[in-house]
Amino acid sequence: MRVCKPDATKSRGCFSVAEAETIGIPRRQAEANARLIAAAPDLLAACKSALFWGGKPQGSTGSQGLPVETLQELESAIGKAEKEDA
Repeated sequence: MRVCKPDATKSRGCFSVAEAETIGIPRRQAEANARLIAAAPDLLAACKSALFWGGKPQGSTGSQGLPVETLQELESAIGKAEKEDA
Protein backbone atom coordinates (compact mmCIF):
# COMPACT_ATOMS: atom_id res chain seq x y z
CA MET A 1 0.00 0.00 0.00
CA ARG A 2 1.48 3.37 -1.03
CA VAL A 3 0.41 6.88 -0.23
CA CYS A 4 1.47 9.47 -2.77
CA LYS A 5 1.70 13.22 -2.81
CA PRO A 6 1.73 15.18 -6.07
CA ASP A 7 5.22 15.72 -7.41
CA ALA A 8 5.66 19.49 -7.70
CA THR A 9 8.58 19.01 -10.08
CA LYS A 10 6.46 17.24 -12.68
CA SER A 11 3.16 18.07 -14.29
CA ARG A 12 1.93 14.54 -13.63
CA GLY A 13 2.73 11.79 -11.23
CA CYS A 14 3.53 11.57 -7.58
CA PHE A 15 6.19 10.39 -5.20
CA SER A 16 5.72 7.78 -2.52
CA VAL A 17 5.65 9.20 1.00
CA ALA A 18 4.60 6.11 2.94
CA GLU A 19 4.14 2.42 2.57
CA ALA A 20 2.19 0.15 4.89
CA GLU A 21 2.17 -3.63 5.13
CA THR A 22 -1.30 -4.98 4.44
CA ILE A 23 -0.92 -8.62 5.43
CA GLY A 24 -3.71 -9.46 7.85
CA ILE A 25 -4.97 -5.88 7.97
CA PRO A 26 -8.17 -4.74 6.25
CA ARG A 27 -7.44 -2.48 3.27
CA ARG A 28 -9.21 0.55 4.83
CA GLN A 29 -7.09 0.23 7.97
CA ALA A 30 -3.89 -0.13 5.93
CA GLU A 31 -4.78 2.99 3.93
CA ALA A 32 -5.49 4.94 7.13
CA ASN A 33 -2.16 3.78 8.59
CA ALA A 34 -0.28 4.87 5.46
CA ARG A 35 -1.97 8.30 5.50
CA LEU A 36 -1.08 8.74 9.18
CA ILE A 37 2.55 7.83 8.48
CA ALA A 38 2.61 10.32 5.60
CA ALA A 39 1.15 13.06 7.82
CA ALA A 40 3.51 12.39 10.76
CA PRO A 41 6.07 15.13 9.96
CA ASP A 42 3.29 17.73 9.66
CA LEU A 43 1.64 16.49 12.86
CA LEU A 44 4.94 16.71 14.75
CA ALA A 45 5.49 20.26 13.51
CA ALA A 46 1.95 21.20 14.58
CA CYS A 47 2.54 19.76 18.07
CA LYS A 48 5.79 21.72 18.40
CA SER A 49 4.07 24.90 17.24
CA ALA A 50 1.17 24.43 19.67
CA LEU A 51 3.61 23.84 22.51
CA PHE A 52 5.63 26.92 21.55
CA TRP A 53 2.67 29.28 21.16
CA GLY A 54 0.49 27.88 23.91
CA GLY A 55 3.27 26.73 26.20
CA LYS A 56 2.18 28.60 29.30
CA PRO A 57 -0.38 26.85 31.51
CA GLN A 58 -3.76 28.47 31.93
CA GLY A 59 -3.71 31.06 34.67
CA SER A 60 -0.09 32.09 34.04
CA THR A 61 0.48 35.82 34.09
CA GLY A 62 -0.64 37.36 30.79
CA SER A 63 -1.46 33.98 29.28
CA GLN A 64 -4.55 32.41 27.80
CA GLY A 65 -2.44 29.21 27.78
CA LEU A 66 -3.38 25.61 27.35
CA PRO A 67 -4.51 23.29 30.15
CA VAL A 68 -1.56 21.61 31.90
CA GLU A 69 -2.83 18.19 30.76
CA THR A 70 -2.74 19.32 27.13
CA LEU A 71 0.82 20.62 27.50
CA GLN A 72 1.85 17.28 29.01
CA GLU A 73 0.18 15.38 26.15
CA LEU A 74 1.99 17.52 23.58
CA GLU A 75 5.35 17.02 25.31
CA SER A 76 4.72 13.27 25.51
CA ALA A 77 3.76 12.99 21.83
CA ILE A 78 6.81 15.00 20.74
CA GLY A 79 9.05 12.86 22.96
CA LYS A 80 7.69 9.64 21.45
CA ALA A 81 8.13 10.94 17.91
CA GLU A 82 11.70 12.05 18.51
CA LYS A 83 12.82 9.06 20.57
CA GLU A 84 15.82 7.59 18.78
CA ASP A 85 16.10 4.21 20.51
CA ALA A 86 12.53 3.09 19.77
